[in-house]
Amino acid sequence: MNGMTEPFAQAGPVTTLRSAKRVRPIRQSEIAECGVASLVMVANYWGKNIELSEVRQKFAVTSRGTTLADLIKMAGALQMSTRPVRIELEHLHELEFPAILHWDMNHYVVAERCRKGRLFIVDPQHGSGAWHDFVSLGKHFTGVALEVEPTAGFAPEAAKRRLKLRELWGRTHGLPSTIAQAVVLSILLQIFVLATPYVLQIAIDDALPAGDNDLLAVLGLAFAAFAVLAGVAHAMRGFVLLSAGTMLSYAMSTNVARHMLRLPISWFERRSVGDVLSRFQSVQPLRRLVTEGMAAAVLDGAMAALTLGAMLIYSPSLTLIPMLSAGVYAAVRWATLNKEKAAEGKAIATMGREQAVMIETLRGVNTIRLAGHESLRQAAWQNRLTDMLSERYAHDKVLATQKAAAHLLEGLETVLVIWFGIMAAMADALSVGMLIAFAAWRLQFSNAARRVIDQATSWRLAKLHLERLSDIAFTREDPGFSEPESQTEALLGRIELRDIGFRYGDHEPLVVKNINLVIEPGENVVVTGPSGSGKSTLIKIVLGLIQPTYGELLIDGQPIAHYGRRAYRSQVGAVLQDDTLFTGSIADNVSGFTGCDPLRLKESLRGASVLADVERMPMRENTLVGDMGSTLSGGQKQRVLIARALYGRPRLLVLDEGTSHLDANHEAEVNETISRLGITRIGIAHRRETIEAANRVVTISEGRLEADLRKTDQQG
Repeated sequence: MNGMTEPFAQAGPVTTLRSAKRVRPIRQSEIAECGVASLVMVANYWGKNIELSEVRQKFAVTSRGTTLADLIKMAGALQMSTRPVRIELEHLHELEFPAILHWDMNHYVVAERCRKGRLFIVDPQHGSGAWHDFVSLGKHFTGVALEVEPTAGFAPEAAKRRLKLRELWGRTHGLPSTIAQAVVLSILLQIFVLATPYVLQIAIDDALPAGDNDLLAVLGLAFAAFAVLAGVAHAMRGFVLLSAGTMLSYAMSTNVARHMLRLPISWFERRSVGDVLSRFQSVQPLRRLVTEGMAAAVLDGAMAALTLGAMLIYSPSLTLIPMLSAGVYAAVRWATLNKEKAAEGKAIATMGREQAVMIETLRGVNTIRLAGHESLRQAAWQNRLTDMLSERYAHDKVLATQKAAAHLLEGLETVLVIWFGIMAAMADALSVGMLIAFAAWRLQFSNAARRVIDQATSWRLAKLHLERLSDIAFTREDPGFSEPESQTEALLGRIELRDIGFRYGDHEPLVVKNINLVIEPGENVVVTGPSGSGKSTLIKIVLGLIQPTYGELLIDGQPIAHYGRRAYRSQVGAVLQDDTLFTGSIADNVSGFTGCDPLRLKESLRGASVLADVERMPMRENTLVGDMGSTLSGGQKQRVLIARALYGRPRLLVLDEGTSHLDANHEAEVNETISRLGITRIGIAHRRETIEAANRVVTISEGRLEADLRKTDQQG
């Protein structure tokens, strides 16, 4: 991931004062952006409060990673000077901190400070820091470090806006009234809970000594009726909160999913499926926090205040005991908050990696079976599972400590209240009924106060999930969604590339270089050349899926941004190398799940030379394709994909090795059918039959246009 191409200096003695500041941990979002995340942490340390998403957009990083030379260039653009050094372990204390260390041969971390031969390392993979001793450093540190300091032109920046919880659900119709209903019903429940100890006191202090059966009966009947009312209110509140939770979950999930599906293709290419899923799943704990946690916190806060007032009226001195217990519990939760947050962040990240490996394994089970690598693949997944369970264990251990503290405080509090309460009763400061009522209110106060404290820390932990969702929410949508979605005139199919160049990262070599090409309407153009020469990248540029680094793409004489990418793609059919079918029937997949026109469906299947195969199937076009087309052969799957491309009656058809799985007869039938459509065709091919069927052959080599031969030129 990380190349070493810069000359190194030797670390010298420290000449500047160490700062007492701390590095704010930042967790990397993409597979290979540890270097960028480390650089952002150092920049934040010196006062430039930039977000990782900003630097990511400014310096595009691919999955190939970042070299030390790339980091030096990025630091220079951020007005920071660098000094790469090669250093031995015993001299690490001489570094200018914070410094970036090369770690495990393929990773970057930040060394924040040194103390007694140990280094505090902040790892962007986990988003947290830990102390490493001499032995641990020897296992991970490669001997290469990068000192980073501000230059004279370095300008501090204020912290940018962070994602707010309310932005996730927007305007949810009916939610305020639903929450109001829950609050009203909860107030009824609180009245019942508060009244219970007082009724018990009257029964013990008044009815019991006097033997007043009538008073006891009145109290019993009234309290029973109140209990029924409270039970109904409790059920109704449960239904209301369930309704609110469903509305919020739907609103938050759909808003995040809508934005995520509009992100640029490059965003998905730089992330694993497991990581994207784990980020999207951060919606659920936030939803629970809003629906269950918010209402509970408000009501528990009111309960704690009311019961505290009742206890103060009965005995201010006894009330100090539960108040002190609640204060100690709050201190314990606050002291362990950062550790809990770091552990939860690591657990979520490792869960994403474990899910990614399992998804890859399930997708590639045929390959694994053929190679006989079941045990190796299981071992790879078990390593991820072990990491995930280890981090989950560390997180749950923090929770267990907090629960143990709560139980300990509860036990001590109960003993002290009973001890001093009975002493007060023996001194006639409290009646027996008052003591029992106080004990009941004390229990209600303690439970409510601890729940309020728990919810307060949960709100703090919510920042972790908001940070993960920020990677989705703050990434700009694909520009095509802000361009025209339709055109009054049909696409003619004239494609012009003017001096097109493309690289996947700012510091990556050009994949496509200075391509100038004009494709006229109705032409059948085949792009050929060696593997890895940039053909598929060029096709993605032609389809508007990625933007060229430089140059211009014209559609019917208009820049693609003016024509509108979505308007353009609505008239384009394409089959790419990584295309897939979705769970559903053949008809669903061909029609795009938009409702099937039977005549057009049959026409598309016939054009793709797959109609006969479909009609031989028991359920014909309603046959289910299975997961990613698993029930179809490779050739059938590819022909169904071609049928899907033809279903929209495109004006331009793009095939990236679109007939590579077909036999000669089927390929000839498909080529003949498509040629009769009279539309513009662009294909990537290596097979002689496909190349011979074209009337123009464009050869790409090492990203450059090497040859552009028309069929008449070849014949002449």
